[in-house]
Amino acid sequence: MSLLESAEKISAKELALIKLIRRISYVCTVALGAFAFAISFAAGVNCGGLFLLALAISAFTLSLTGAIAIGSLYFSVVLGLSLSSNAGFANNFLLYLLFAVIALIPARASLMRKRFGKPDKDFAERKSVLSETEYPLLYSIAEKASEATGYKGTFRLALDNDCGVKIVKINDMYMVFIGIIFLSQVSEDELYNVFLHEFAHCSDESSIPEVEFKYALFINSIPKSFFNTALIFLDTAYYYHYNLFYFISSQRMERSADEAMIKYGNASSAASFLLKISYYYYYSWESTNVDYESIYSLEKPDNLFFKKSIKLFEDSLKQRKDEWNKLLKREISLPGETHPLLKTRIEALGISEYTILQRNPSERYLKEYSQALLLAEDITYRNRLVNYEKNRKALFLDPKSKIESWEAGGKPIYTHNYAEISYYFRLLGRISDANSILNTAIQTLSEKEAAYATLLTGYRMLHEYDETGIEYVYRAIGLNRMYAAEGLEEIKMFCRYSGNEAELNKYLTESAKILQRNIDIDKELKILRKKDRISAERLPAKMSENLLNIAVSAGCGKVKNIYVVRKTISDDLFTTAIVVRFAPQTDVYTQALVISSLRSFLEVFKDRQFNVFRYQHVAKAKIENIDSSCIYVSR
Repeated sequence: MSLLESAEKISAKELALIKLIRRISYVCTVALGAFAFAISFAAGVNCGGLFLLALAISAFTLSLTGAIAIGSLYFSVVLGLSLSSNAGFANNFLLYLLFAVIALIPARASLMRKRFGKPDKDFAERKSVLSETEYPLLYSIAEKASEATGYKGTFRLALDNDCGVKIVKINDMYMVFIGIIFLSQVSEDELYNVFLHEFAHCSDESSIPEVEFKYALFINSIPKSFFNTALIFLDTAYYYHYNLFYFISSQRMERSADEAMIKYGNASSAASFLLKISYYYYYSWESTNVDYESIYSLEKPDNLFFKKSIKLFEDSLKQRKDEWNKLLKREISLPGETHPLLKTRIEALGISEYTILQRNPSERYLKEYSQALLLAEDITYRNRLVNYEKNRKALFLDPKSKIESWEAGGKPIYTHNYAEISYYFRLLGRISDANSILNTAIQTLSEKEAAYATLLTGYRMLHEYDETGIEYVYRAIGLNRMYAAEGLEEIKMFCRYSGNEAELNKYLTESAKILQRNIDIDKELKILRKKDRISAERLPAKMSENLLNIAVSAGCGKVKNIYVVRKTISDDLFTTAIVVRFAPQTDVYTQALVISSLRSFLEVFKDRQFNVFRYQHVAKAKIENIDSSCIYVSR
């Protein structure tokens, strides 16, 4: 039996069993209630409390099968009625009061939850939502696809800023988001086929993959205590298996949606739009190495942003299409991917040649696309206009000024400045100059000092499909473990895009070791004990000043002391611990605000490890006894 068949068999059986038990619980509720009233009628005794007790039993039963959650409003009402009523029938006021208090606990938990209104209206009023009166052709294409797939509900079309299409359910309505770059590349028939694919996801909501997905989503949405989770074995087992086979289930849904394009559409058009989307992924991967014009180089926001972006993609497509086709044929799937590989999907469509169709738009289609492009430009322009001057100063003018000062000073490369200078060049779009800085750092600084340069040079190589970059990235991670998450992700995506299966297998082994080692180290770094190697730590003056300003401002007079110490794990591994001591009776909200503000501030310093502690959590470490550890005392 294949993995796919095994997944289908397990999930179908478990789901059927869960549904059966839920139905039984409903029947038991009615049966117990009827039985209680039958006894009541026969004996001439008021046994209404027994019926309510039956409801309570049913509430617990339903919670165990995932139909309702312990702590929900429904559960608390049923529990409260049954317990308090039975206490009332027993004529015991204290018991009544006790049961009423017990029932209030889940009721309070339920009522304290945030309530969100229906977002249909908000979505419908967004500027990115396309009006049916202004875009009749686009809606007619979508309606034709929805009718073909059997979807009979309502939907709206909306613009997105990428090169793709996705469908999202908002209550009882589906929103179909169309990327403006995608719309610029596809014909009417290609658009019809992508609509077929998207509506196929929602037309048959009773299909096994859709039901599996929705039930897993339902289980995940239920807040469960350990007690509750320990009891709902069926749901727990189902959720475990669903996540285990999630990528297969997702690929089944995609395969089913692709079949709708074969049945109701045109295979060549379907393959064509799939290729165009894939080309854009490769374009995005490669464009990180290309110089560009900063969006903040102009005094006012550019109102032709998408037009220029589309031209850059089309120019690259003309030059790189043949090479991208070769890469797509070598592309490999990553563990847990939700979509089948492009080559698998194209083969399933019955297409052998990687050929994209010409757009050849009709006048109506071109008119509506032009309207959509103007709308996308206008939305982007207005969004950027809000804080444009502030962002331009921070992301263009200030970096430009600092680079000019650096160049005027003789272009020195030091340990403390090269990462910052290369970052400023990147903000200006001068990627080649940034890479030159990194190369100089690697040549002139020690290996440890040039770890960041090694990392980014590895990235550049990977985005040029040079597997030598893998060695650079692993070396950088070995020098600074903070690079692990991002570095491993880059290696993984390189293996996918280049089709390097040997390196992917190595990555799977190495990444598990690296991430586990980091988890172990993080556990050690996030605790502070008396037995640890703790010593004085001196922060740069400007950093120390900013840190104090943030803590004191957020603390509103409640910060009593701030300590800074170093915890050393090994000769090449340490963390800087910031310990905040609050005044007595400081509320939890103020403490959390100070701690989160400091963590946000310290996150920008990628070259060193920081941890922030509350003093009461690490008081036994006696950090106040370390000379010069206290950098702030309230007055």
